[in-house]
Amino acid sequence: VGRTNGFARVPCASKAEASALTPPYSDDEVAAGRVEGFFQFVQSRKICVLLALDGGAGEVVLHARPGRGEDVRLPLGAGSMLLFRHDLLSYTYRPGAGATALQAWLLSGLPSVELRSIEGQQRDYAENLGLTGPWQPEGEQALVKSLMVRMPGRSWGFYNYWNMFVGGTDCVLEWTGTRWDTDVYYEEDRDKAMMMGKSYMHHGGFLDEVEFNCFDNAFFGLTEDETMCLYPGQRIVLETGYESLSRAGYNRSQAAGEMISVQVGDVGPDWHSADGWWPFIYEQGDFCQKRLGINASITCTRLSHFLNLIGPTNSVATACSSSLVALNIAHHNMANQRDDKGRVATGRRCYERALVVGINTLMGPMSFMGQCSMGGTTYKGRSFTFDTGADGYQRGEGCSATFVQMDSQEARNAERLGCVIGSAVNQDGRSASLTAPNGPSQAALCRDAMKMARLTPPEVTAAECHGTGTALGDPIEIGALQNVLSKRDRAILKTSAKSNMAHLEASAGMAGFAKCIMMILACATPPNQHLKILNPHLTVEGYPVQFTTEITPWGQNSGYCGVSSFGIGGTNARGEILGRCQRGPEDTGRTLNDLRNDKVDIVTMRCPRCEGKMLFPCGTAVPQPLVQLPQTPEGAGAESDSLALPGVTRFGKFRSTLIRDEFADYSVCSDCHQDLSQGEFRCGAELQGTRNPNRALYIRGTWDGFTSLEEMGEDDSGNYTYVVSLGETRCERFHIIVEQSRSLILYPARDEGGQVKRILGPDPLGADSFWMIDARESDAPAGAAYQITFSWEGDKKRISWAPLPPAEEPPERVAGLGFRHRYEVLGSWTSFKPVEMIPSGEDPALYEATFTIGPYAMEEFQVRRDQDARQVIYPATLALASRPLVMGEKVKYREEAPATPQRFSERSTPAEMAARGPDRWSKDKRFKVQGREGEHLKLQLRVVDAHVTVSVQSRLAGTRVWESLDGLARKAYYITGPFNGWRLLPLALDDAEPGTFVYDLQLEDFAAEFQLVVDADLQQRMYPQLAGAASGEGYLEGPDAGPPNDDNRAWLVQGQPYQTFRVRFDPRSEDRRSMVTWRPAEAPPALA
Repeated sequence: VGRTNGFARVPCASKAEASALTPPYSDDEVAAGRVEGFFQFVQSRKICVLLALDGGAGEVVLHARPGRGEDVRLPLGAGSMLLFRHDLLSYTYRPGAGATALQAWLLSGLPSVELRSIEGQQRDYAENLGLTGPWQPEGEQALVKSLMVRMPGRSWGFYNYWNMFVGGTDCVLEWTGTRWDTDVYYEEDRDKAMMMGKSYMHHGGFLDEVEFNCFDNAFFGLTEDETMCLYPGQRIVLETGYESLSRAGYNRSQAAGEMISVQVGDVGPDWHSADGWWPFIYEQGDFCQKRLGINASITCTRLSHFLNLIGPTNSVATACSSSLVALNIAHHNMANQRDDKGRVATGRRCYERALVVGINTLMGPMSFMGQCSMGGTTYKGRSFTFDTGADGYQRGEGCSATFVQMDSQEARNAERLGCVIGSAVNQDGRSASLTAPNGPSQAALCRDAMKMARLTPPEVTAAECHGTGTALGDPIEIGALQNVLSKRDRAILKTSAKSNMAHLEASAGMAGFAKCIMMILACATPPNQHLKILNPHLTVEGYPVQFTTEITPWGQNSGYCGVSSFGIGGTNARGEILGRCQRGPEDTGRTLNDLRNDKVDIVTMRCPRCEGKMLFPCGTAVPQPLVQLPQTPEGAGAESDSLALPGVTRFGKFRSTLIRDEFADYSVCSDCHQDLSQGEFRCGAELQGTRNPNRALYIRGTWDGFTSLEEMGEDDSGNYTYVVSLGETRCERFHIIVEQSRSLILYPARDEGGQVKRILGPDPLGADSFWMIDARESDAPAGAAYQITFSWEGDKKRISWAPLPPAEEPPERVAGLGFRHRYEVLGSWTSFKPVEMIPSGEDPALYEATFTIGPYAMEEFQVRRDQDARQVIYPATLALASRPLVMGEKVKYREEAPATPQRFSERSTPAEMAARGPDRWSKDKRFKVQGREGEHLKLQLRVVDAHVTVSVQSRLAGTRVWESLDGLARKAYYITGPFNGWRLLPLALDDAEPGTFVYDLQLEDFAAEFQLVVDADLQQRMYPQLAGAASGEGYLEGPDAGPPNDDNRAWLVQGQPYQTFRVRFDPRSEDRRSMVTWRPAEAPPALA
C-alpha cells in the first residue's frame, strides 16, 4: 500500500512536440526494466487522483469495461479534484487551454509471492549463497535429508552429538553393575586374563540403560510378550529409524506403502552364547518370536513391516564396516536404478529413498572376553588414536540413522544436511592375515570413491578416519590416505570419533558418517581426544596434514569430507560427503527468498486456471519444454549472467514485454487470457514451445487396462481424434504419445486434470500423469462413447472430449467397447500378494474370491482393478467429529468393540462408512474382517455404472455389504483448524448451488484459520498456497499430505467475535483461487 510520486501535466504545444516526447517502444526500455515497472503498476493501481491547478476548463471521460456501461463525461476546471477507481475504469483527459494538473495514484501491494524452488546451474546457486568452497556437482545426488543418533555421552540427537565432540568429551565409562558382575569376568593382569579367558579391560562406550528399557511397544504394535523377546538392538533400530524418518517429514501414514529402502549394518546381539538357550530362559512368549527377536537378519525388516515400507531391505554384517557398507549399497542401488535404461523404457518403479541404520550393542561380557583373548583391544581403557600410547581399541555401542534421497531440485537441496557424492566398497583379498589391514587396498578404495565423486586430492578438506587406536592399523590407514591425498597445498584435517566414544564396531561407519555431516554443517573439525604425542610410526613427511587437538575451522563455508571404515575381515568402505555450513560464524543459511535479483533470469508461478507456469509479473505462459526465450537486448542495465533452464540452452536475463489490453487480468497466464476473453496483445511476443512435428500421435488409457497403444485419427480440420467407451467405473485416464516413444509424452499440468489444464510435453516426465474423463457426475452411463479431440497448431496444443450421440460411431471403432476388466484382491491371508478374482459367468458385473480366516482371527483386504495401483477399492476413513485429530497423526478410533466372529471391525463397518474407489487414495485403508480361525468366507465385488458393492458372506456372520455413494456424495469434505481443536467437521451439500459444499463457521475471536480434508483422510489435505489467504485469493494446493508441520498454510477468516461466515467449497471451479470462498452469513452483533 502506498502511492506514486506526483507529476505535473501540461498540454504539448504541437503534435510534433507530443511525438518527440513519446518515442516508440524500444529495446533499451525493455533492458532498463521499464516494461516490468508498467506490469507492476497495472496490477497495483487502485485510485487515480487528478487535481486541476489552473488554466481553462477541461474534460475527463471515464470508460467502463466493455459491456459494463456507457462512458461518463465529467468537467474538470481549475481547483477541481477527481478521484476514480483506475483498476475498474479507464479515462481520457482533455485539458483546457494552458491547463496544468497534478496526478498521482494510490497503490495496493503486488500479489504475495513466496519462492519455493530454483532451477538452474549449481554454480549460479552456489554464488548466490556466497559459497567460498566447492558446490554440488550437476545432476542428481544422494541428499542427506535427516540424521538421528544415540551415542555414548548421552548424545541423543545430532546437535548433542556435535556438542560432545566440540567439548572434548570422554564418553568411556567403567562397567556398570546393572549389566553384569565385573569381578566375575574381569582380571586386571593382562597375561593372566588371557590365560583364564577373562577380560583385561572393564570400560566401554555405553548408552544409558534407560535407552534400552524405556520402549513404547504399543506405538510399534508389539505386545509385551513379543517385546520381551526383542534384543535391545532391535528396539533401538525401531526408535532411531522412525525418528530419522520423522525428521525427514514422514509419519506413519505418510510412510505406508512408500518405496523406501531400509539398509541396516548389524552383526547381531552381543550375547552370542545365549542364542541357543535364550528362548528357554524367558518362559512367556512364542518360541518363534524369541528366535526372531535375537536374529540380526530380522532387525532390518521390523521397521519395514511396522511402516509398510516396500523398498528393498538388507542386513549387512561385515564387522566394523557394516553400516558404511549399508550406506554404499543404498547409494549405488539408487544411482543405478536412475540410470537403468531398461527400467525407464518399461516404466517400472524405482526407489529413490533409503533409510540407513547402524547398530551395535554391548549386552554381554562374553564378547569382551573373546576380543581380549585376541589381544586387539586396549589395556589402558581408551582408544588412543594417532597417539604414541595406542595399544588397541576400546569397545562401544550406539545407533545412528540417516534418510537419503536422490534428487536435484534446489528447493530440496536447500533443506539437506549434506550430500553423498561418492562411495565405494572393496576387499583386501589375501593380505598378511585374515584380520590384518591392507594399505594398497585402502588406497584403491579411496581412489574409487573419489573417482565416483569426481574429486581431486586438493579438494578434500577433512577426513574422518577409521582410527581404532591400534599400533598397526593407524599407520597403515594414514599411509594409504597419504598415498592418494598428498598432492595438495592446504593441510587436510584428520580426526576420529573413536577417541571420544570408543569403537562402535558394526555402527562405527555410520557414527563416522554422522560426524562428517556435523563437521560440514559447522565447517570445522573437532579435536581428537587423548592425542598428546604423535605416533612415531605415522610417516607424514611431505604430507600436508593436521591431526586436530582443538576445534579447527576450515577457512571456507563449504567443503568435502571423507569417511572410512574397515572391517576386521577385510571388507572396506568409504564415502565422500559434500555440504555447506549451516551454523556458526560461517553460516550460509540464506533462504530461497534472499536470492540476489541480478542472479535470477526469470521468476515463474502457476496459473490458477490451467496450472501451467507463467512469468511473474506479466503472466506470459511458459511452455514446457521451452524452446525459445528472447534474451535481454544488449544495452544499459542488461545482465550478462545466465542460467540453464531444464531442456533448453543457456539464456540471459529475460524481461517481460507481452502487454495485454487495457482491462486485462494479469493474474492468469497469457494462454488463459486468450481462451477466456479472446484478448489480444498490444505488443511483445509470446514464448515459443514445441511446434507440431506432424508426426503420428498414439493414445493409451484405462479403457483397456493400458494394454494397447493405438494411433489417433485425423478429421477434416487437421485435429487428432479418438473414440473410447466408458467402462463400468464411468471414468477413464489417458495420455498421448508421439510416435510410440515413451520419452515423448503429452500430458496435463495437473495429474488427472481436465480439459482446461495446460498441455505439457512432449517429454519423458509425463509417464505417471494423465487426463481424466469423469462422467460420474453426469448422465453419461457406462458404455457411452466419448470422442477425444486433440489439436496442435504451431506450438499451441488443446484437448477436449464430449459424448457422442448414440449410434453415431460404429462399435468396431470404439476403443474399450466390450473389454472386461480384471479385479484382484490383495489380502492379508496372502501377505497382500494379488490374487485374481473370478468373473461370474452369469453376471458380467460380478467378481468373486474366497479366503479363510487365519490364526489372528482377523483379515484385511483391498481390491485392485487391472493391476493398477491407482485403481484400488477400499473403505472410507471413519471420522469421529468429537475427537481432536492432530495433524500428522494416524487416525485412531475409540471404543473399539471386542473381536467376535459375528462382528466386522469398526473401521470398515458398512453402517458407518461407504466403499471408495477405484482411485489412488487407498494407502493403508483396508476392509477388515474378524471371525473364527479356519472360517471360510466368500468375497463378492459388483461394479455397475460406477456404483461399487463389496460384500463378504459368512456361514456364521451372514452377509456384510459396503456400497459406494454416487454423484456428488461420492466424496465427503471436512473442515479443520485451530478454531475447532483440529477436529474434522463435515461440510454439507448446498441445495442452492448444486455441486458445492458449505460450512457455517462462527468466530470465537477476530479470526479463524482452517484447512479442508477429503474423506477424513489426513493424507488428503487441501490448503492455500500462501498462509493467511483471504476468500477467493488462496490458490488451492492438494489434496496431499500437506506442508511441513512448521509451515502453517491455512485460509484466514477475519471478522467480529461470534460473527458467522458461510465457507463454500466448489470442487468443479476451473480457477483454483475461487474453489474456497466465504461471506458473512449474518450481520455482526451490536457491541454493548
